Amino acid sequence: AKEGWNEKVSFYWNKYRELQDSIDSVTQTEEMGKYHLLYRFQRAEKEKDNLQVEKQQIQIQLYGSITIAVLVLSICAILAICYMKEKRMAARQALRCAFLNKQLEKQHEKQNSQRGLNIKKFRETSIFKRLNNGETCPSPYIDENWKELQTEIELHFPTFVERLYMLYPNISEHEFHVCLLLKAGTRIKDIATITESKSTAITHLRSRLYTKMTGKSGSAKDLDNFLADL
Repeated sequence: AKEGWNEKVSFYWNKYRELQDSIDSVTQTEEMGKYHLLYRFQRAEKEKDNLQVEKQQIQIQLYGSITIAVLVLSICAILAICYMKEKRMAARQALRCAFLNKQLEKQHEKQNSQRGLNIKKFRETSIFKRLNNGETCPSPYIDENWKELQTEIELHFPTFVERLYMLYPNISEHEFHVCLLLKAGTRIKDIATITESKSTAITHLRSRLYTKMTGKSGSAKDLDNFLADL
């Protein structure tokens, strides 16, 4: 009877151990499954995060590209607008210059016409005839003669005396008288007689006056032409 009990105990113990091993195996398998699921979940989350980072980077790159493209287009548009504006301004300036040049030409023609008329009228004055028709000129000229000559020149060439003093503010009385006589078209020998000078002195004076008025070297004839146009 005792041996039969021991066999039963041994049988049930072996069964217990087999069941326990099965339970442990199942438990271990479940734990491994949990770890595996957790690993897959973490991996999926990591891949998700990586995809999110990549997506953000792509968005940043896209936004950066769009921003740069907008800036480039804006700069190109501004440059194009500035170019067109400058082109229009240049065209308007060219038209304005052409208009002003035409106006200046008309004014110059009008001034030349008026100057010719003034010269014609001046040559009809008594003092011009006395100076240029071979009549004897007083030597030296008295104040009344100089006043008459200056009055007639200012009457027929209104800006001559003013421009003369603007060009040469320190002009002497003798130099001024010579300029009046040159403007009147008086011959050099008559100028020398009227001013009690030598013809060579008058020639040298004319050259010096041209340099003082224009700031450049020139001949006596250059002064004559300069005063004729003044």
